[in-house]
Amino acid sequence: SAGGYGTFLNADYLQSRLAASSLPTNITFKASPRAGYFFPSAQVEENSPCLELVSDFAHESQGQSGNAACSSSTTLLWNTLNISAACAADYGNDWWKCGLANVAIQYVKTPLFWGQNQFDSNQIFAQLGTPNDNSEVSNQYVAYFGGATNESMNEKLPKKDGAFVPSCLGHTNMDATIGNVTYLSALGDFFWGRGTTVT
Repeated sequence: SAGGYGTFLNADYLQSRLAASSLPTNITFKASPRAGYFFPSAQVEENSPCLELVSDFAHESQGQSGNAACSSSTTLLWNTLNISAACAADYGNDWWKCGLANVAIQYVKTPLFWGQNQFDSNQIFAQLGTPNDNSEVSNQYVAYFGGATNESMNEKLPKKDGAFVPSCLGHTNMDATIGNVTYLSALGDFFWGRGTTVT
């Protein structure tokens, strides 16, 4: 997933390096961030202080909107490189939001194929502080997060991108099938432009 996060932020940089090299100019270049959609945006919520970042468990379980990580601290901690200059210019003092997948994808020119579990267990439990105890309040948050993932990806992914988003509680594993389509077969279809559509 750390590699998935790095994939969407570095795809354009790598493509520019390839284009500047002595390699043939007819190279097909696409990328597939796997478990790298950090983080979905918030579901539409009144008075949310940070619509670009899904509410964390501490806020959502109290019926509030917000996320303690809604600041530049995470971007600085991860030492995020290759943030889009156009994005940073558009966001000004909130430039750090350009390190969030749902913001960055609006600026990435490379076609991306996202492999992302709808219920990302690392984000839900490790990153956003949800108790992994199967309690009613925890299960409600898991459902909320899954809804935010679907809403965010459906709303934010550009037409040039594709996605394989099984309705699974997991992190990097992409072993599920959607119908009879696997992640790898869908990725191959995306890369080669075979046009297979799964909804």
